[in-house]
Amino acid sequence: MERTTFTRRSKRFVLLTFIGMAVFAAGCQEEQLSTSHTRLELSENAIVLPSDPTTVQVDIFTDDEWYVDTVRSNNINYLDQWLSVDPRSGNGNATINLTALPNTGDTRGVYVQIRTRRYFPSIAAITVMQYKAGQ
Repeated sequence: MERTTFTRRSKRFVLLTFIGMAVFAAGCQEEQLSTSHTRLELSENAIVLPSDPTTVQVDIFTDDEWYVDTVRSNNINYLDQWLSVDPRSGNGNATINLTALPNTGDTRGVYVQIRTRRYFPSIAAITVMQYKAGQ
């Protein structure tokens, strides 16, 4: 009779342990990172500005968070020295303003990259050129 009681207790213990582990495992699943690319489109991909101070608008089309990332220039005139972007980040569709200071030197250009905030981000870019004074 004692052996039967021990076996029932053992089965009950194993069953409860198994149920507890299953509940624990279900609660500890890792968050899945999205590995798909998100749609990211721009209304413009190349802009040529006069030498005068100018602001142009570019529309961003996406369903994801985005931000202005890498900015490269052809003559080390980096963003914010002559071209500002506002806003620099957002969520979903938006309009950004690109504002150029007056150009008193040579023609200059900059490459503005916009990315989504994902593990595998979508990337779009705008090439902005501003003529030298007098052009």
